[in-house]
Amino acid sequence: MNLKHWKDLFEAVGLVAIVASLIFVGLQIRQEHTIARTELANGTADHKVRLDEMLSESELAAVYAKMLLAPDELSLAEKIQLHALLHTVNEIFLRECYIKARGLYEECSDIIRALIPYYFGNDYAQRWWRDNRPSTLYALPAWVDDEITDLEKDSTLRLLNESQISQ
Repeated sequence: MNLKHWKDLFEAVGLVAIVASLIFVGLQIRQEHTIARTELANGTADHKVRLDEMLSESELAAVYAKMLLAPDELSLAEKIQLHALLHTVNEIFLRECYIKARGLYEECSDIIRALIPYYFGNDYAQRWWRDNRPSTLYALPAWVDDEITDLEKDSTLRLLNESQISQ
């Protein structure tokens, strides 16, 4: 074999190596993207679990029930607890929509639509929403405000009663 054949052979091998490395890098990027999406989904689930844990604490559960049944009788301390709870829900909404806006995770609408009736389907929470809705760069889509505003004032209580009956 002469020198030209060796050169052509090495160029071909080099080209195959470059193509193989590009394919490998592409597969790694795809795997990393899948892992990142899974971690984002886990983060969302963790936030929802945290909300459930907050509400399962007997003191906050009693305050939540009082918000639904007798909101005018809430003490200042109870209003502070509810503010923290509703603020946490709002932060989850903002997080999910921010992640969707970045094209990383697309579950924003489903998650928010699932949580809205449980937390904002009552008069107290709707008033809270009107006073505290986000006005940041990463604000929520307009439909969130519309859905909260359009909810009936007793939909949270009705939803909780229905879920209790079906269990």
